[in-house]
Amino acid sequence: MFLDEEAFVFTVRKINRFMKSKLIESIYKRLLSEAQAEPSDPYGEYLFAPQRKDLKTKKREPNTPEEDALLKALEDHYNNEEYTLGGFAPELLDLIAQGKYSKVLAPPAGPYYRLLAELPAPAFAGFLGMKPKALTVGEPTDGGGGTMTPGGRYSGSTGIHSWTTKLDPKWVNKDILTRKYMKAGEVLAVIVADESGGDFLINPKGMGNVSGMPSYVATQNEVISFGPVAFDRCVYYVATGAKGEMTSHEALKRLMTMM
Repeated sequence: MFLDEEAFVFTVRKINRFMKSKLIESIYKRLLSEAQAEPSDPYGEYLFAPQRKDLKTKKREPNTPEEDALLKALEDHYNNEEYTLGGFAPELLDLIAQGKYSKVLAPPAGPYYRLLAELPAPAFAGFLGMKPKALTVGEPTDGGGGTMTPGGRYSGSTGIHSWTTKLDPKWVNKDILTRKYMKAGEVLAVIVADESGGDFLINPKGMGNVSGMPSYVATQNEVISFGPVAFDRCVYYVATGAKGEMTSHEALKRLMTMM
């Protein structure tokens, strides 16, 4: 049986499409399994290879001693034990700049949001370079831009700050806002920045593929900054403690409409 000219052209085009799709699939699979750095780099070709759930390659190199130390520092960070992660940050930022380990280390594009909850007004005023008496009380307020400098309990004593790429009330109300009402003089605030405002690291999706990390790492979409961060906006609410005042959940909802 022979094909007429029209059927022959259709068949050839169909074969070409099939071959093209197979070629693209082959390239895609190869890219997925490509090494993310050099063997001589401090964390080998693949960052956290034994713990990674997303690696397609069959090569599972063991962690280097430096890799195990970084893994422990990250685990401490996610458990609110801020001891050593700041010491790794300069090297990690340099690796990101070289395009290495980007699936785990390179943060997605901003904006980024930093939530401050149940924070004493004097400490918060210090972030904005204001005197506590200058803060607006009992009304959601736009505090403008500024710079958050590491130091002290609330701004990362080792130079580390936690941010999120997605401020979702579902996990904020469950995991962060532990009390329905704030006490008089406490502040709920959201600071907004982007990658141009400082040095950021960690890809939350990639870190979520590292076994052993808390499940909320990917859920809360956390990125980490190191050093001072210039922020574009800061919206806040200072509680009065008066009867009938809005709840912390209501205050957050109001603040999010202002961003």
